[in-house]
Amino acid sequence: MLTSAQAAPDRTGAGSIAPVSPAAEVFAIRDLTKVFGDEQPYIALDRVDLTVPSGEFLCLLGASGCGKSTLLNLMAGFEQPTAGELLYRGQRIRGPGKERVVFFQDAGAALLPWQTVQQNVEFGLRLQGQFHRDRQRRAEACLSLVGLLEHRHKVPSEISGGMRQRLQIARALAVEPDVFLMDEPFGALDAITRRRMHGALLEVWQRTRRTIVFVTHDILEALILADRVAVMSTGPGSRIAHLMTIDLERPRHPGDPRLGRYFEQLEDILHTAAPSA
Repeated sequence: MLTSAQAAPDRTGAGSIAPVSPAAEVFAIRDLTKVFGDEQPYIALDRVDLTVPSGEFLCLLGASGCGKSTLLNLMAGFEQPTAGELLYRGQRIRGPGKERVVFFQDAGAALLPWQTVQQNVEFGLRLQGQFHRDRQRRAEACLSLVGLLEHRHKVPSEISGGMRQRLQIARALAVEPDVFLMDEPFGALDAITRRRMHGALLEVWQRTRRTIVFVTHDILEALILADRVAVMSTGPGSRIAHLMTIDLERPRHPGDPRLGRYFEQLEDILHTAAPSA
């Protein structure tokens, strides 16, 4: 599923995908705490510190229930922190915004089943008030980027699960967000399709340099994708237990012994990421 707010009308650059201009920090998170409940409070996140520079591909890695999705929801503006500071490009996040687009696992639930692939991509542009010809050019450019242009006249039920995920990416790119926030988007796909989606997402990222924060519990997925991996400790009171930079060129291959050494390090870190005191 993909979620974003409506954008102000913009009829420039309708047929191209422009990279985002770099800046020092997209997200600045300091002493972030999130507590759920009043009578029996549960501390989901406890004093989280993290910065995400522009254009980075960051993976949040950890076991189920460690607060990865909670942190992503806070970055999206779906939740507000209980304490601490959470800034997007220097401004406090007060709610969802068009510049931060969120992806979930179920792509089908986010798409309009009665509209074609191209109409789904054009939907956000129509809300922006763009002219038909501009919408068409922009949608075709985005569909071409994700390899779906020849399927543009089909409806979502006529394409595969991997294609529906690529359609999510194309629809997001069409409205030119600054950030992709992705909550295990490929978790429901088979292993072969997931591997292909890794390649498709990396190609889009390398061409557009959007900032991506990607939640996963799969060590290999994090290593294939990320510039840095933020390992989260087991909850309650989850924190960033370790930040690891993956200093390997792309594309990365599972059989690479260097990747294997990173895998062993991350596995050891995950096994020792005990609950916070």
